[in-house]
Amino acid sequence: MYDSIITDPNNENEDLGFEKDLQSYTKGIFDRIIEGLAPYVLLYDIPFCYLLPGEALLPPNSLRFFYLDFDWVLSFLDGALSPGRTADIDVKHDKVLAYNAFAYAMQNAEKIRRILQGKEPLNPITKVNSGNEFKPKICTGFLIRSPLVTGWRGLEFKAYDEKKEELRALRIETLAEDVLLAIFFGEINHFTLSEPPEGLYYGVENSKGELSAGLRNLEDGKQDGEESFNIIQRENRVINFAATAQNIAEMSGNIDIEKINSAIMALQLTRTAKTLDVYVSTKPKGET
Repeated sequence: MYDSIITDPNNENEDLGFEKDLQSYTKGIFDRIIEGLAPYVLLYDIPFCYLLPGEALLPPNSLRFFYLDFDWVLSFLDGALSPGRTADIDVKHDKVLAYNAFAYAMQNAEKIRRILQGKEPLNPITKVNSGNEFKPKICTGFLIRSPLVTGWRGLEFKAYDEKKEELRALRIETLAEDVLLAIFFGEINHFTLSEPPEGLYYGVENSKGELSAGLRNLEDGKQDGEESFNIIQRENRVINFAATAQNIAEMSGNIDIEKINSAIMALQLTRTAKTLDVYVSTKPKGET
């Protein structure tokens, strides 16, 4: 019950304020209904079999792109609002609630997940003006079923449109041990899959027992092209520093070998996080 409208009948001087309290309570109910419906817009708490009718549609080691069907989502919201509906006015009322829930979800997508996790939103919740019909843009996404999801935690996904502008992520989350769902605001042209940026390490390439590493520019440390230098080994997997330094000096434009110190060697052996570009359709000509 609503505690603030329960009054003491023996207190004749008490101002009930019933109508004011009731309006405030009613508005609060609608806000809570909208907040409760919003996660459905982003496919939270919807049985996976509703999203993917058969396992054959997402076999192991596969990637599937999709459009978020707004009619399907609004129909789902309509079903969630249907219990207790008895008159035509209820249908119109529920339609407004469904659109407001949709608008709320699109505007507060980043905060909804934190709320579901029991955390405070990082930014204030954006309120939706009641009665304004929300006209959403295209939302697209992808499903991945791969050992990547299981074995490489912390992978970062960024999606881009045809103009190479980054799309706002509405939801990126693992649904099962090897299944990941991502939804973005806009139409995906391609996305990048990156290892965590903090994943720096030392390493070399091994090709049939011969070791090599990509050559980095000694001025800015960048690995510009595909040039590499050979790693010369001693016994027991120990690098021959002098011979390897000579190779680096020659590949870097015959610079003085005395400039190849331990800091330069560490720079040349540093490997950075890998990034993979995945395109929805055929990769445009001239793209790298």
